[in-house]
Amino acid sequence: MKVIKNILITFLIANLVIVAGTGVYSHFCGDAKRAEAKSFKVSSVTDGDTFKIKKNGKIITVRLIGVDTPESVATRSDLVNTDWGKKASKFTKKILSGKKVTLKYDKSKKDIYGRTLAYVYYKKSGKTIFLNNQLVKKGYARAVYYAPNKKYKAKFEKSQKYAKKHKIGFWKDGFSNAFPSKTE
Repeated sequence: MKVIKNILITFLIANLVIVAGTGVYSHFCGDAKRAEAKSFKVSSVTDGDTFKIKKNGKIITVRLIGVDTPESVATRSDLVNTDWGKKASKFTKKILSGKKVTLKYDKSKKDIYGRTLAYVYYKKSGKTIFLNNQLVKKGYARAVYYAPNKKYKAKFEKSQKYAKKHKIGFWKDGFSNAFPSKTE
């Protein structure tokens, strides 16, 4: 019985190695690297940290993970649209409008509003640029953390510290001008 058990285990392991080598395993079990990155054309930009893509014939709203730009198109009464929100929106529109972007995901792929959460990359002069981090480093966005998506939390905090120290973007005018609290 023990011999049959060992033969069976050896047979199963050999088959797993063969299947993994052919790519069948990654197709059915989800190769993390391949499944994580997908490229799409941007159809429109909503504001500094939100845009839309077309995926399988549907329009999908994408929200950048780990960053928050000042408001520019807010309709909720508790939010204030600011000049820095308009600047961040203009910056993102200039970069993304009509371009192809690569989306990478973290642990949670959707937010409470149903938007796809992603780290976003685009090409410029053959170089890959990490948009989420670029917005923070240029002072168009602040670093924010919403569990469980924390893959680049430390990177964004480091970029924010840099922008703040060098008074880049909205940090030169002061945080409260970019993110005012609404008082009535």
